[in-house]
Amino acid sequence: YERMKDCSPCYPVIFPAMSYAKRELESPAISTAVLHQVERLSSDSSPASACGVVGIGAVGDAIVEDLLKRDRKVVITDIDDRVLSKFRDRKNVEVVGSIVDIVLREDVELVFGCTGSDISKAFVNAMRFIRGKKIFCSCSSGNGEWLTLLKLIQERSEKPLNPLMDISFATDQARLLVVNGGHPINHDREPWNVPAKDIALTQGLMFGAIVDAMTRYVDPKTPLFIMLDPLIQRSVVDSWKKDQPSGRYSEDLWEQFSHLATIRKRSSGEYHMNPFIEEWFRGDKKTLLHKLR
Repeated sequence: YERMKDCSPCYPVIFPAMSYAKRELESPAISTAVLHQVERLSSDSSPASACGVVGIGAVGDAIVEDLLKRDRKVVITDIDDRVLSKFRDRKNVEVVGSIVDIVLREDVELVFGCTGSDISKAFVNAMRFIRGKKIFCSCSSGNGEWLTLLKLIQERSEKPLNPLMDISFATDQARLLVVNGGHPINHDREPWNVPAKDIALTQGLMFGAIVDAMTRYVDPKTPLFIMLDPLIQRSVVDSWKKDQPSGRYSEDLWEQFSHLATIRKRSSGEYHMNPFIEEWFRGDKKTLLHKLR
């Protein structure tokens, strides 16, 4: 969203990824998929070891909560001290200053990167101080979390790295593993890297954004960065929540999505009413479809 704003596009853009529905509801489902993939690493990671989480955004927060439910000790860091405040007094959570503080700890084996940026460049110069076993997992939507580390491994490797496989590397004092070649750990090249009933939320929001774009009249007053219409978000959530397991989300959270003003306040982009969407949800759908034909 911020990068797109810097580009100043010459046409309006709708942002389903920055909608309140996606940011608030998708992350627990992704966290579950991520930790399901971690189970295959269980033989390579001691249950008594600590886990590091770098980046406490929506996904990082959900991963920390899931790890705590599994009685794992968690060491966390983020550049924004405000997002760390809720964890400072939590049992089995330790807040540290940076990723360097995490990777240099011998009791931390699994490290989850949840920032979307290259965080490995912060510690590659301290590689000689890393001890023991380290398993690096990316939980963002790209493959940049461990980019500098992977470049270093490639420089020291005699063969080309396979970017789609787990990549191992040994130093005199440590054994390192970059899961899935640095790609998101839940991207396992299966048709569904998140269960179909979970990812249906994202698909519904994307479809809603397409309909919004196709039926929107653009004029000089149309803002460049448009919020995904709260009516669409509420409709998608109302349909999707029927397939969600009990207890994953609180009733208070579901209640938030019954209030259009709350959805609008917590979504990014500028609200700009689409008369078609307004009439679709509040008017006669048959008459509206006839007009479209």
